[in-house]
Amino acid sequence: MDPNHLEAWKGLIDFAKTVLSLSTAVLAAYVSYVVVNGESLHGWDFISPGLLVASIILSLFGFGRALPALKSGTSSVPGIFMTNASVGALVLAICLIPFTQPMHPSSIDQVLAKIEASTKKYPINLAASNCHSIERKGDSWVLEYSAGGAMAQVIYSIPLARIESVR
Repeated sequence: MDPNHLEAWKGLIDFAKTVLSLSTAVLAAYVSYVVVNGESLHGWDFISPGLLVASIILSLFGFGRALPALKSGTSSVPGIFMTNASVGALVLAICLIPFTQPMHPSSIDQVLAKIEASTKKYPINLAASNCHSIERKGDSWVLEYSAGGAMAQVIYSIPLARIESVR
């Protein structure tokens, strides 16, 4: 058996293990972020974790195809292809992570932005900086604003994703 061939396949095996480790670590971090923040994924948000799982599977298959090549001394093109494809899936998955929409429509940041945008003509400036009290009551947010000595209370319905009342 050619020693150069043996070293090349050992390198491919190390490469496949590295990709496997990176894919697993990124997937674990992604899932941890989603679980800790109580996010719910939908639609396009599954592409990145799906690519990470594909990267793990391709890396495992590439690794598995490399082991017989070490023993027999014959090259296995699918092993090289699968390992390279796992890298492509990993890179694409990492690039797509920022496009995940992590905020629920009912997250307080989005609620504050929606209230500010939809009450431009209201006499009191209902900007997030003027909000001094936020409380969640059942399926609603109750927000209290004060600006220039005037006060306002906004009740925002989470299920309806709209303002219920402004007092």
